[in-house]
Amino acid sequence: YFHSRGEILGPAYLIFGSRRVDEGVFFQSEIEGFERKDGILAKAFFCYSREPGKEKEYTSDVLKSGKCKDLLRPIAEKPETHVFICGSANMAEDCKQAMRDISSPSCIDKMEKENRLHCDVFS
Repeated sequence: YFHSRGEILGPAYLIFGSRRVDEGVFFQSEIEGFERKDGILAKAFFCYSREPGKEKEYTSDVLKSGKCKDLLRPIAEKPETHVFICGSANMAEDCKQAMRDISSPSCIDKMEKENRLHCDVFS
């Protein structure tokens, strides 16, 4: 939306999780396209919790992994950073805790107080 209006945003990172690859396949090529276009997504991470033959991986696991936390830790402290969490209420709480683990509880609490942590969740 912002990109279509010509607005310039900071780097955007996406962690996309679903149960299986075939459930997320509708979005994967579109997300990968956004990752290739300048200014839309800096990096996309994919994880699946019920992929046959693979170990379960949740969005909170990806947040805590070296590949992701090294990218997110430095920007979490910046006052212009916004975080959007969409999905189940349990997943959102797990992600918030993971963010507290990789940055600091006070950073995430401040983000919440300043309305920079946005959650669109269902139970």
